[in-house]
Amino acid sequence: MKDPIKLQKKLQSLLKRTPQLKIVFPEKGQWSLPELTAVAWVVQDFVNQNDEVIECDPLKDWIEEFKFFKADHKQ
Repeated sequence: MKDPIKLQKKLQSLLKRTPQLKIVFPEKGQWSLPELTAVAWVVQDFVNQNDEVIECDPLKDWIEEFKFFKADHKQ
């Protein structure tokens, strides 16, 4: 199972290269699963509506990693 902290840090790194997408990160600690799910929804919406996001975009890869994490977490 992917670590949610690693997912959070990876997204934080990716967003430095995507100034159009603004997400506030907690100063300390990590997001809860519901918060991470909400953030993933925002990222997915951004990817779906942004023509500049190409097929092999790191944000799309992050969404896929999150989906695998969530599927694994349910088990």
